[in-house]
Amino acid sequence: MPGLIRATRLASNEADGVGAAPDARKRLTIVPDCHVQELITETQSDNWVNVTGVRIWQNGTSTDVMLAPPRNGARSAVVISLGTIETTRIALTTFRQSLQGRAAARMGKNLVAHLRSNLTIRIPRQAIEANLPPTVIPSLQCSALLVKGKAPSGRTFHFQITAAGLNKLGVDSEAELFKKIPTLEHLGDMLRATDDTVVITIRGIG
Repeated sequence: MPGLIRATRLASNEADGVGAAPDARKRLTIVPDCHVQELITETQSDNWVNVTGVRIWQNGTSTDVMLAPPRNGARSAVVISLGTIETTRIALTTFRQSLQGRAAARMGKNLVAHLRSNLTIRIPRQAIEANLPPTVIPSLQCSALLVKGKAPSGRTFHFQITAAGLNKLGVDSEAELFKKIPTLEHLGDMLRATDDTVVITIRGIG
């Protein structure tokens, strides 16, 4: 989120002004609290379909936000990236007529479901200390492993296995991996921590 906000501020400064015209020049714009209804298109003479704007629902009304016209050889683009179902809905709503008999017939046919299951266990550190080198026993340890698999039906899956040393109250292996080491400056402090349990999470993804 901080990176997104910074990019938006930079785009606003580059647009050089405030209002509809500078907004159209922005490389990136964030529009909060709105629902994208469909894309606005224009069919070209060669039968290609060009997106020229976005129709949004905001504050009880429908508003058309048009893209900036081509400039210096560069064209604006719309990136649809809000999940599989919503993205397909927008594409079908937008191109059902203009791409009928072509791509419209294939939209949504290749949907993929993302399934995930978690198994988390916690074991005493003493149970594995015998297999650890003496130099790493006092240190906080984090590890991750990716194991790919394939079912007899041909469908693929993989396991994401993470392990981290935690204190007695910890139940979340990702707390050490992603939350408690936000920057390299804090890594040294975390390596000096001592824990007496290790939490292992096996995440199955298909």
